[in-house]
Amino acid sequence: MDLSRRYHVTGVPKTIVNESIEILGAVPEAQFVESALGEPGASTDA
Repeated sequence: MDLSRRYHVTGVPKTIVNESIEILGAVPEAQFVESALGEPGASTDA
C-alpha cells in the first residue's frame, strides 16, 4: 500500500523507471523499451 500511494498507482501494470519515467498499462515490447529508455517521441501512456 505504501508504494501504491507513493507512486500514485491507479492501474496495473505500472512500471516506474528511475522514479522519473512512468509506463501505465500493457504496451508492445518495442514501445516499452523506447519509453523505458526515455527516447524522444516515446509515449508512456497505454
